[in-house]
Amino acid sequence: MLSFILKVLIASSAISVGIKQIGPLLAIPASMNVILTFVLLPTVLMGIALGIQYQAQRR
Repeated sequence: MLSFILKVLIASSAISVGIKQIGPLLAIPASMNVILTFVLLPTVLMGIALGIQYQAQRR
């Protein structure tokens, strides 16, 4: 269990550093559609992944 938590912590840190370093270099417009996409996309992707996992366990 500790190794899983460590992997999640390392992945989260890597994503955070990537966003902080590379994010300002991207020319992304500050529109409502872009903001909603970035806010909702992780939740939607996690829901899809959990749904697929749930379907696989039911079989």
